[in-house]
This record gives sequence, C-alpha cells and structure tokens, in this order.
Amino acid sequence: MGIMRNVEARLSSIVKSWLLRSDFAAARRMHRRRLRGYKREDDAISAEYKKQIKDYWWRFHCRVPTRWHEHYSSRNGLCDVRYIPEELYYTVIDRHFNDRKYYLGVTDKNYLSRWFPQAKQAMTIVRKIDGLLYDADYHLTGFDDAIKSCLEHETVVIKPSINTFGGKNIHFWARKDGRGELERAIKGGDDLIAQETLVQHEHLSRIHPSSVNTVRVMTLLFDQEVHILSSVLRMGVDGSRVDNASAGGITCGIRSDGRLKDVAYARNGTRYDRHPQGFRFSEGMIPSFDKVIGLLTRLQEQMARFRLISWDVVIGADAEPILLEGNFRCGGPCVHQLNNGPLFGDLTDRVLSEVFLRRQRSTGLPS
Repeated sequence: MGIMRNVEARLSSIVKSWLLRSDFAAARRMHRRRLRGYKREDDAISAEYKKQIKDYWWRFHCRVPTRWHEHYSSRNGLCDVRYIPEELYYTVIDRHFNDRKYYLGVTDKNYLSRWFPQAKQAMTIVRKIDGLLYDADYHLTGFDDAIKSCLEHETVVIKPSINTFGGKNIHFWARKDGRGELERAIKGGDDLIAQETLVQHEHLSRIHPSSVNTVRVMTLLFDQEVHILSSVLRMGVDGSRVDNASAGGITCGIRSDGRLKDVAYARNGTRYDRHPQGFRFSEGMIPSFDKVIGLLTRLQEQMARFRLISWDVVIGADAEPILLEGNFRCGGPCVHQLNNGPLFGDLTDRVLSEVFLRRQRSTGLPS
C-alpha cells in the first residue's frame, strides 16, 4: 500500500507539473500578444538592467522575460528588478494565494452581502440566481413583482452577478427608458443583480461625473498580517459610464494619506498629466481613505482561502466607503505596477521565496 501511495503521489506531481507548464505557456503567449500591442519605438532597457533582472529572479530559480520590466520602467521611469511579470502572476502567484476550488462559491455578487454584512453596499432591488428571481432578502418573487420593484426607482443598474470582467454587459436603466427595456434587461441572463444607482462623493464626481469612479485596493494576507499592497483610483473618460481600464478608463495611484499622485495611465501605458476632461490629478484626494483601508483590512483578514484580493470601493456622497466587489482571483498587477511600482514592494523577497522556493520542491514550476 505504501508503494502504491508513493506512485500515486508521484503521478499526481507529474500531472500537476505538466498542467502548470501548459498553463504557463498559454499565458505567456497571451500576454506576449498583448504586450506587442503596447510596444513603442522608445521601449528599451539597458543590458545592465536586464542582467540585474535575470540575476535577481534566478535566486528564486526562475527565468523571466524582461519585457514587462521594459514596459513599466519605460513609462513610469522606475527601474526595479522586482516587477512581477504577468504570466507568472496569473499562472503561479495568484493560484498560490487564492484557492480556485472555492472561487465560484464566493464570487457571486448576489451573495456579497452574505459574505460581508459588516460592509456598506449598494441597495439591492432584485436578484436573479440560476434563473430564479428573488427580492433583496432572498425571498422568491415573480417576474411582474420584480419589475414592479425596479419601477419604483428612477434609475437601476443591472449587471451579471458572476463571471464579470471589464465592466461588460452592465445595463443602466432609467425610468424614461420604459418598462419594455427593463423587462429585456431582467430577462437577459440567468445570474443578475439589480441595484440602486450609487451617488459618488462630489470630489470624485468632479474628475469625471458620468462614471462612478472607484478605488481599487489590493490586499495580501501574509505571515499572519494584512498588507495593503497598492491603491489606485479608476476613472472613466470621455463620458463613459464605466471606469474599467479594459473599457478605456484610466488609473491614478493613491498615496497612503489618500492624495492622488501627479499622473495617471491607460492600460497600454499611455501617460496622462491631466484627466482628458481637464482635472489635475495632483489636486485630487480620496475622502475617508483611512476608512477604506480599515474596512478592507478587516474583510481581508477573514478570507484565509483568498489571501490576495483586489477590492473595488465607491466613496458615497456622505464620504462613507461602499463595497462594490472583491476580485478573488486574477485581480491583475498591471495598473498597480504602472502607477505604484512593483506589486509586492518590500515584501517581494519574502513573497517570492514562499511561492517559488517552497512550491518548486513539489510541483516543478516552469522556468
């Protein structure tokens, strides 16, 4: 029996290693294509910087591409060997800290109020879960009653509650659009959530009033402590209703005291010294930023199976933080590293040692 268990364990290790290498290769191809779209003629780093990058990462038995270091440093002017290449982040680091077996059980926006009842959230009007309609308190309801509840509001935001990325398929309904449009939106999928339209704080509305501009914070539960890794403000541009970088929005780094940094970036690295609609970023301030950090620290502390989370928070008209969602996998390092430098900062050596040096012994990570 002992021999069989050893054989099974060895086979499992081989299979895991093969799957990981295949996943890494696919991610490498995908991100290489994306970076080609970002490439500029003046993108270049010195031979000495390349050597420093390779020497640093070899300490963790990793051979990494230097193109991400080139992308970040050529845009923000910060040369640092500790930038995290995206293919490593998505295929290894994110999977190390976030248990994907449990992902779908916590990512459904219809259950966010159950997971985090202590956090202020947008008022829910109707839930649609696996094709069944519920009211805000999870009581089954009929289609006509669901529509009637929505019609009591001037505006409603209807969005998919699972598998949502980049602000896609969000429907902004106003009473002037009529009942028919509302009915089509509610019928539009099996998993939806209809909520009140949030009113953001006037400070953030001045930047771009058409979109609700959200604070994104990445947290890490590491060595029995919650660490705030990076914070950025996501902003819409040119009248867009959404602020997602993948939908054309821009992001600006947030200092520890809540002040915005001087410049912002688009997803491809294009730099903005001012918002396209004229706002000067250096004059921006996130109201109640200390409350945002306090809230997310408490929420991250309880999520032991998801130790690396990207949170989205709206600052309400009363300056109170409103939890929009948590990204429990693939939160993405790009906007953070463009604005604020290497994702893990001074924790990088310790994080990489845990992720690579410990796991390599049993899984055989790609190099």
